[in-house]
Amino acid sequence: MTLKHIKAGLVVVVFCLAGVVAAQSGAQEPNAVPAARVTPQPVQVQVAPDTPPMPALRIGVPAPALKVAKWIKGAPVERFEPGKIYIVEFWATWCGPCKTSIPHLTELAHKYANKVTVIGVSMGERPAENTDEAIVALVETYVKEMGEKMDYHVAADGTEQTMANTWMTAAEQSGIPCAFIVGKDGKIAWIGHPMTMDDVLAQVVAGTFDVQAEVQRRETEWRNAQERAKLEAPIRAALTAQDDKAVIEAIDKAIAMQPEMEADLMPVKFRSLLRIDEPAAFAYLKTLLHSGSIDKNPYHAFNAALLVSRAADLTDPNYALVVTALEKADAIEQENPTILILYAEMLSKVGKLDQAIEVQQKAIEKGEPYVGTRLPQSWLDAQRAKLEEYKAKHD
Repeated sequence: MTLKHIKAGLVVVVFCLAGVVAAQSGAQEPNAVPAARVTPQPVQVQVAPDTPPMPALRIGVPAPALKVAKWIKGAPVERFEPGKIYIVEFWATWCGPCKTSIPHLTELAHKYANKVTVIGVSMGERPAENTDEAIVALVETYVKEMGEKMDYHVAADGTEQTMANTWMTAAEQSGIPCAFIVGKDGKIAWIGHPMTMDDVLAQVVAGTFDVQAEVQRRETEWRNAQERAKLEAPIRAALTAQDDKAVIEAIDKAIAMQPEMEADLMPVKFRSLLRIDEPAAFAYLKTLLHSGSIDKNPYHAFNAALLVSRAADLTDPNYALVVTALEKADAIEQENPTILILYAEMLSKVGKLDQAIEVQQKAIEKGEPYVGTRLPQSWLDAQRAKLEEYKAKHD
């Protein structure tokens, strides 16, 4: 896991660093499982002495055996037959995103009938009693309720978590749903979210998918991730130590090595700069504005506004620069009421009360439908009070 921007409901983009605050992008994690108990045949790769080994299960290696607690729906699939293509997808009855992907898997099963065998394996189940019988009962009930929406082979992993260990853990995959495409040679051709595999699956069926190219792409991606993890380590340490100077130094070093990391590291650096060198913080924002970074990533502007809004004891905040950045990011066109509220606040700080009133009104309009679900009534009351405050200043 790496630094990333995430959205949480109607909350503006926030920032986090793995090991300090964990963030997920939608997929739910099953219960932790032990280390993999098998080691599939490896693909030969050259790695640096201090680089961790690649996942034991990855693209280009033989698929592990199918050892489930029980087959729930469809005829049991005892083994991968040469010349046939399979999808092995991991899901759970408690996983919301899995329920969304199930009908899609059914569509694929129908589309590629007699060409692709689709297998859904339930894992990480949480029955009241931790027994195979309780897990099977839970999954059977769920599958029955899904009916024709779940029209493919379905199995359940047992308490020993054999499938979770030999597939998910071995592939270092923690989020579900997760699909593995097994090619005609019995080897893993692709790993990823089932909602994103349509194009790859079509190529695998047509015999045009370049597995070796995918192996190289994933290896490069993995190596970059390992290097990135090394660069993030001192940032995490500095954040834990609350050493803002060290945070900035570590971030600058990371960006020098991997410039693309700035998209994720910007809010962390800006926050630390605000704490120890306010002029440098706004100079940094100006650099982002002039370099075109905000054109490429408007959340630089939104994060800056959020951090300036929340910062305590600023001596000479450059609100005008923040407004310019928000305008560059087309903040007025945003549907997120939190972004609009920030924009209205910054406009009020520079005396543009006509615009602040207009934007605040729009924020209320966008947020009001969510009151009672994702937003409390207190939020609406506070925003209406802020609107009246802007109007009073304007008068």
